[in-house]
Amino acid sequence: KARHKDEDSSDTKGCFQWLSMSLFELSTVTFGTGRKSRFDLPTAIQKLYCVEDLGAHLVDLAMWMVDVHQTLKRGRNTGYAYEGITPAWAWAAHIIKSPDIETDKDTVANARKLHCTIQTGMDKLISWQVGMGAEASDEIWNGKSGLGGVQNAADESGLRIDVTQHQMHATILARRYVYQDEYAAFPWIEAHRAKTRKAQGKAAARDGTQTEEI
Repeated sequence: KARHKDEDSSDTKGCFQWLSMSLFELSTVTFGTGRKSRFDLPTAIQKLYCVEDLGAHLVDLAMWMVDVHQTLKRGRNTGYAYEGITPAWAWAAHIIKSPDIETDKDTVANARKLHCTIQTGMDKLISWQVGMGAEASDEIWNGKSGLGGVQNAADESGLRIDVTQHQMHATILARRYVYQDEYAAFPWIEAHRAKTRKAQGKAAARDGTQTEEI
């Protein structure tokens, strides 16, 4: 109803994060396996439980966040968005890989767009975390650790715990599902280093100095 009245509804944005995470949990349940890592439900209700519909709603919400709310164009921290976009990508990737489900072109296109959004958006947000190697003089960042605080915007120095919590959870989800390694170096480290090399090259050309590559 909210989206019917206003395509870019603030109500939809308000419920996006928690609704997306809930849909992901509900769409990835198992039935009668005894697994403790996910929700495991009795096999008796399996026929009444359509996980594909829940997953489809999850992807639909994520595409709304990307295409309508245009999260990549937002000037403030949007870590909350990736708490929904990343699970949606994980679901879409699962559907594409499943041999029992026929995949259409829209599903593949959506998955690619979500993946691109995660890569581009998280690359920006990571640079707003204190000590994450975004400083021009930082040439030894290992891509694994930062000081923790996260800015709400590129030009705001104030640190908020809720912003940090959202971004850290989004980072964990991206490393777990998209890059499939929570403990490896941040997947954005090479992108950061490439940007740093480019910036150093421009500075060197302008000042007539030589700089070493990272």
